[in-house]
Amino acid sequence: MTTIGITGGIGSGKSYVARLLATEFAVPVFDCDTEAKRLMTDDPAVRSSLIAAFGPAIYLPDGTLDRPLLADLIFRRRRAPEVNAIVHPAVRRRFEAWLEEQQTNAKAKPMANPGTETQPNPEANAEAQPKANESPAPAEAKPSPNAEAKPMALPPAVAIESAILVESGFTDLCDQVWLVTAPEPLRIERAMRRDNAPRSSIQARIAAQTPDSALRQHATHIIRNDATADLLAQIREAITVCYHYSSSRTWHSRR
Repeated sequence: MTTIGITGGIGSGKSYVARLLATEFAVPVFDCDTEAKRLMTDDPAVRSSLIAAFGPAIYLPDGTLDRPLLADLIFRRRRAPEVNAIVHPAVRRRFEAWLEEQQTNAKAKPMANPGTETQPNPEANAEAQPKANESPAPAEAKPSPNAEAKPMALPPAVAIESAILVESGFTDLCDQVWLVTAPEPLRIERAMRRDNAPRSSIQARIAAQTPDSALRQHATHIIRNDATADLLAQIREAITVCYHYSSSRTWHSRR
C-alpha cells in the first residue's frame, strides 16, 4: 500500500488538497493535526505529560485544552519542540494502527475507481478538512463545462496530512511527499479569513514554520494552489508519475 504524505504551511491549502485526494480519488486520509488535538484532550498519558511540562494552566478549569496558551507556547515562546516531543509519538502510534486497519480493509476490497473528474474551486475552503481520519463526504466541487468522465483506477493507497510532516519525522512512513505551496500574500489572506485573525498573528505563525525552500528538499511533488493552477490535474499527475499501470492491471511503484 502506497502512503502519500501531504504537507504545507498555514494558508497553503494542504487540507483542501487532502480533501480532493479523498473525495475525487477515493484515498483515505489521516489528519495528523486533528488527531493531535484529540489526543491532547482525550489521552491521559499525553495530558499528564503536558501538565508536567507546562503546568496545570495548560488545561482550563473545565478540563479542555487552553488553545490560546498552547498557540502562545508554540508560536511566540518557540516551545514547539517540547510540545511535539510529547504529542507526536502518540500520533505516530495512532497512525500506524490506522494504517494497519487500512491495509486489512484494502485486501478485502477491489481497486477503487474515483469516477467522474470534477473541477474544484481552489479558493473555496482552502484549508477545509474531511472528518478526522475517516472517509470524508463528497467534496463540493462544480463540474467544468467541458469536463469529460475520466475514471482512473487507483492502487490501494492512503495519505497522511500534517503541517509538520517533515519536522516530525513522519516522512519515513511515506512513499511520496507532496508539498502544497502558494504565494505568501495569498496564504496570509486565506488564513486571516479562515481564522478571523489579524495579519500580524498569521505572519508570526508563518515565521515560526519551516519555509517552503527547506521543505522542497523532502518533496517528491510540488502542488501549486495559487488560485490559477488546476489542482485535480496536478494530483492526477503526481499519482501517475510515481506509478504506472501495467497490462496485467496491477500497480508497480517506481520508488
